[in-house]
Amino acid sequence: MRYAALKAIIAIVLGIILAQYVSIPNLYLLIGIVVLLILSFSTKTYLLLYCVLLFASTINYNGFKAQQNQIKSFPLYDTPVKIRVQIIETNLTETSRYSAKLLKINNSPVSGKIFLYLKSTPSESSLVKEDFVLSYGDIIDLKSKITAFDFPRNPNLIDYNRYYHKQGHLGSLFISFQDIDTIIRRRGNWLTQYLILPVRQYFFKTIDKYLVNNQKDLLIGMLLGEKREMSKNLRATFADAGVAHILAVSGLHIGILIGLLFLFLPIIRIRRLPALIIIIVVTIIYLALIGFKTSAVRAGLMIILACLGLFLERRYEPINGVFIAGIIILLISPQALTDIGFQLSFSATIAILLITPRLYNTIKDKKIPKLVKFYILLPLFVSFSASIGTAPIILYHFYQYPILVIFANLIIVPLVALALPLGFLVILMNLFLSVVAGIYANTLWLILRVIIFISEKFASLKWQMLEIGRPPVLSITLFYLSVLLVLFWKNLKFRKISIFVLLIGLNVFIWNKALQQKHLTITFLDIKQGDAIFLDFPNGKKMMIDAGEPNEIIPRFLKSKGIRNIDLAVITHPHLDHYGGYLNLFNDFKISTFLIATDVRRDTLDTLYNPLIDTIKSKGIKIILADQGQIIEGLELDIDVLSPNQSIQRMYFIDDNFNLNDLSIVLKIKYNNTSFLFPGDLDDTDIIAEQPIQSQILKSPHHASKIANNQILFDKVKPQYLIITGRKKINPDVLAIIEQYQINAYNTRKDGALTITIKNQILHFQHY
Repeated sequence: MRYAALKAIIAIVLGIILAQYVSIPNLYLLIGIVVLLILSFSTKTYLLLYCVLLFASTINYNGFKAQQNQIKSFPLYDTPVKIRVQIIETNLTETSRYSAKLLKINNSPVSGKIFLYLKSTPSESSLVKEDFVLSYGDIIDLKSKITAFDFPRNPNLIDYNRYYHKQGHLGSLFISFQDIDTIIRRRGNWLTQYLILPVRQYFFKTIDKYLVNNQKDLLIGMLLGEKREMSKNLRATFADAGVAHILAVSGLHIGILIGLLFLFLPIIRIRRLPALIIIIVVTIIYLALIGFKTSAVRAGLMIILACLGLFLERRYEPINGVFIAGIIILLISPQALTDIGFQLSFSATIAILLITPRLYNTIKDKKIPKLVKFYILLPLFVSFSASIGTAPIILYHFYQYPILVIFANLIIVPLVALALPLGFLVILMNLFLSVVAGIYANTLWLILRVIIFISEKFASLKWQMLEIGRPPVLSITLFYLSVLLVLFWKNLKFRKISIFVLLIGLNVFIWNKALQQKHLTITFLDIKQGDAIFLDFPNGKKMMIDAGEPNEIIPRFLKSKGIRNIDLAVITHPHLDHYGGYLNLFNDFKISTFLIATDVRRDTLDTLYNPLIDTIKSKGIKIILADQGQIIEGLELDIDVLSPNQSIQRMYFIDDNFNLNDLSIVLKIKYNNTSFLFPGDLDDTDIIAEQPIQSQILKSPHHASKIANNQILFDKVKPQYLIITGRKKINPDVLAIIEQYQINAYNTRKDGALTITIKNQILHFQHY
């Protein structure tokens, strides 16, 4: 059965994709499996067996989907209940978050995991001593309520609610020690409790003993894949330099560990079967130390398969090892297919195995010095191959790609290859000769400092960052197919099929672009606090209305769409949760004009909006002071300013108790037969009561949390649709009005971001 592993993993992947998009009852799938097995035995057709594997993979993923649906529809959120949990992950740092497995709720067995946060010190509790800590395996009975995850959900961006649900987490528990009724100590898995955790804690303590600051965090990330305590700036540095993969334990890390064992075991005269057993055991223990992360599991499985092949004296094909590792991972954890680490690890490894040998063959027989051939060109080919494999996936998930990544890896990866064995040696020698460990640690510190320094230099080259937005799945598919076509050009059958598929795909891609019409698209982003509304006009102009409090959501959202310029940025009123987000845009985006609430004393602008105004002035950006009756031109649509007027602005200077929300810019936007009203956080709706505010779509003022949203506003606007933004609690009066007028209400806190697209005068609503 030629290419059996490849065909098997294709069948498994197709089964998972089928289960994601089509709901097929398991009974029908089981019947299909039985029928296919009967047919395969009678016809001896291997293709039917792969179809059986496809259906089995679909059933496997259906089980995972059922578990996820159970988690998402968990009925006891925010309800005080009796809970029994078991600690399954403790902190090796000073943070107060634990991961716990649910055992019972109200004395009924339940499955799932939660994050447990301790809110107070134990000194007030009679239950425990002041040095009390929770340990792995502890079983706790308590009374509390489970809080659902409430992370922002926006187009193209990672949904952490879904991410944690995929890991089996239902939500969070915020407790004090007074909430704890009883504790049963250390009832966890004995291997984890008495081997894995002590070794892991020893790693941390030893690294903490010899290294500090960024060097310590970097080594912990490299050896254990632990990045939670690493500063955001350091993580961003490695990401921008294109070397973030050194923080993900993978083939390089495990290969170095096994390489050290291959050098060490013969010295103490351990060979063959005992050596094989030791290597396999050490590999499994190391995988357990790092939490069985996908990239490491893939590398570990490949090394175990290679060792078995060596012992059995059977030829080992690394590419088959990759596919077999993928099969094992996807059968055990089908959701891993959508995991970024899984995609990057497998794409990089497959690309290296397929591309590097072909590139090396071009210079193999050339008269090139061995030093250049093996230590410069070969690493360059490996880095280039990995880049070809991972670039589309990185662009898809992170919307940017450092074009100098090949050269960054050429310098940094060899340094990592020096740092990793030194790290292992420091940890090992600390057991016997701490003086020698200290000497190694000094050399290690220098290497780690050089890695950070070089990464910072590459990351500082902003011009080398390719930012084209998220590429379509079709273009990624065509790219990979083109690479395979080049690699297997000599295979006539594959060449014909690939060219045919490529031509069809390119036609679909080109004609879709050519026939695609421009529409008005308005996205109400889901941010933690305040408003952030992005408008994409049919003529290509871009507009923002507010940007929330300082956040990373808006820059990532804009980059995911390949947007670098904003033609008009509106700040409805001078509260940080409406203008603060603009402070994160100036470095990477060009803003042409700001529209700010009119102020009759311009010198007060600096006071109201600082530090924003200083930045705007330093960038030389044009400022328009809004005033009632203005019509904003140059954006293709009719944009009318309905408020504030000068009398309202004067009240701000006369009345010390003046509400800044009433300075809000109120905009009315018309497109074809549809009108939108954006009133900012306006509290006193009488201010605009005499204006032509009737609109089909109303963005609720002040997040529908205040009494300002009174019946007069709804009587005047007569909205068919109400958009509620922000994270504040909705006023009951607003809910009553929505029900009374039968208004279609959308809440970004409940439903995630909302995009409204107008196509042929028809409104299309999309949630995230």
